[in-house]
Amino acid sequence: MKHLLMSLCIIYLLSACKDQQEQQSTAAQQSQEATLQQPLIAYEGLVWRVLTSLQAESDQLTVKEAIDSLINSSESLFLAMKTQLPECEASLLVMADYVSKMKATKAAQSKPMELTPTLPDFTEPRCYHAQQLLLNSLAVFAIAEQAAITEQDYHQAKLKMIDSIARIKQLN
Repeated sequence: MKHLLMSLCIIYLLSACKDQQEQQSTAAQQSQEATLQQPLIAYEGLVWRVLTSLQAESDQLTVKEAIDSLINSSESLFLAMKTQLPECEASLLVMADYVSKMKATKAAQSKPMELTPTLPDFTEPRCYHAQQLLLNSLAVFAIAEQAAITEQDYHQAKLKMIDSIARIKQLN
């Protein structure tokens, strides 16, 4: 009888430890997701700001400021995504580094920035969505840098920003 009671106590203690580990694991996972959600929500807000300025066919300076703000914020987003998308780490680091260099180049006003970065190949579809966030922003940046923005350019830029919103939803 003693052995039976002792065995039951041990089983109870082991199951309690297992439950605690599962709770800690769940809490850690939720913390990682929350860490990504904040920059992703902020980024989505900036995408909407760019889209709104494009839909209103705002002047070129307004569009450039909005897209510049979006691109500058993407560095922290890509770095935050590393924990959520470890399979995309190489690509995310290249994209964050590219944005950092782009900011430095603009600050120095030395030479025009290359707007078609070479990104690593991806193996996971979610990596593609993350890469498209940068590539869509750079495409709109290139449009905003033109001498004059036509109605067709506004339309093309709006489609790029709508595509970015869809990519953000895929990453959630």
